[in-house]
Amino acid sequence: MLTRRQLLSSGALASSLGALGLPHTAQASDERPWNLLVISSDEHNARFFGHRGHPVSTPNLDRLAGQGLSLDRVYTSSPICAPTRASFLTGLWPQEHQQLNNSSILDPGHYTMSSFFTELGYDTACFGKLHTNADESRESFGFRELLTSKSGQRWEEISKARSDNSAGPAWRDPVDEVTLTGPFRRMLGRVQPRIGQNRDHVLLEESRSWLEQDRDKPFFLYSSFLTPHYPFTLPEDFYHLYDPAKIELPDPVDLAELTARSPAAAASLARCGWSKADPKQSRTALARYMGCVSFLDHLVGELMDSLEASGQAERTLIVYASDHGDQAAEQGLWLKSVMFDGACRKPVILRMPGVLEAGSRSCAPVNEVDLLPTLAGLMGLGGQLPLAEISGRSQADLLLAEGGVEPGLEHLADLLPRQRAYSHLGFSHAQPWTSLVATERFKLTRTTDDTGRVTSRELYDLDEDPAERTSLADRGEYTALIEELEGGLDEHLAGLREPPFAHRKLSKEGPESVASL
Repeated sequence: MLTRRQLLSSGALASSLGALGLPHTAQASDERPWNLLVISSDEHNARFFGHRGHPVSTPNLDRLAGQGLSLDRVYTSSPICAPTRASFLTGLWPQEHQQLNNSSILDPGHYTMSSFFTELGYDTACFGKLHTNADESRESFGFRELLTSKSGQRWEEISKARSDNSAGPAWRDPVDEVTLTGPFRRMLGRVQPRIGQNRDHVLLEESRSWLEQDRDKPFFLYSSFLTPHYPFTLPEDFYHLYDPAKIELPDPVDLAELTARSPAAAASLARCGWSKADPKQSRTALARYMGCVSFLDHLVGELMDSLEASGQAERTLIVYASDHGDQAAEQGLWLKSVMFDGACRKPVILRMPGVLEAGSRSCAPVNEVDLLPTLAGLMGLGGQLPLAEISGRSQADLLLAEGGVEPGLEHLADLLPRQRAYSHLGFSHAQPWTSLVATERFKLTRTTDDTGRVTSRELYDLDEDPAERTSLADRGEYTALIEELEGGLDEHLAGLREPPFAHRKLSKEGPESVASL
């Protein structure tokens, strides 16, 4: 891990994404527009990387991190699939885009990341999960080409043509079938004799074919994989990659202690049935989850190799990001929909050759809604982004000084804007019943009832207690800090725009397209 001095000298301690690099630097050596490749996954716990010391094998993601910048403290707008994906796509908070849960529908009229790049003349395509719940056979959400499992007949035809079923049908592991019972039943997947039977592999092949096309325009490709989301359906080599008997589980949680510390999490533990899980079930589920992460890593490696073969890698900003995390047995919990970092923190890696320092890391808290404008800023396109359409704001211009930072300026962090990240879960009309606010060191979670009355608070010192096992909320010496954080949270909530949020549909090319620059 970088020291504080190294973070300062490399610019990685700047507020939010302010240390990613000078926007003009991206265009300094080559005036060609930058391409953008976004590789998305589903429920990837931010700790599950080989380069972070986890026993899971992720050589390709480790390689990507070694070539780019890892953002360690990006918080999802909401630890649920659909709301957070909509926030990444639109730069709006869930309360603003109104896709509040996994069954609500994202209005296709919203301004999107894909609308932005399509309007600028980019070739744009999405292969994989969007989770808009709209009819994605008719609504493109700004992409020139869109292929998802919700694309109707087109998906059925492509999936059938791509799938390799020559080795016979997938099957269920007989041991797992009797082990993964109760709440773990939803995780039970199938063993696929051929990698070509896997849905994500079909999407990989579509992405690779698209990258191989000759084009005279810059591109934005969004490859969105389902793995490591349950059920754990995997090619055979990955399904049995990890032996459940050798899996080490996180420290167990005492239900009474968790109830006193985090009533909302304890309620989830009891409601979902995780409190009744035995170690064999948890080890089996964790082994299969790790197999999914390693399969994801394989997909990422194949896509990176295809980008290299296309000759476009040196002019492409690669973004790896999950939609949110998975508790993966941390705090005795699984899946998402809780406010611990396992679910709320999303791994993000940015690779931009010659702009972002290879192998660097930032511990600054980052809001998901800021990613869209920040990526545009890094690519030198921030000035063309209609800020009135989004709530996120680019952090790419919050630089220390052109030419770098003089090492040893330990007071520098005090001179920077105080960046905070937020996340919300569980909506009753416009009022979230649980919210978090995170600084570089502390994280406050506040739970309210439907009337807005605070029912519990949790405060964690993430420097001293990264596993979030000791809440400081009842300690008098932290009263002032809690009041300050809550004041910022209330101000943030008050600043959200009331729905319905005005939006518009865009033409496919604007008058100042990048392709014509």
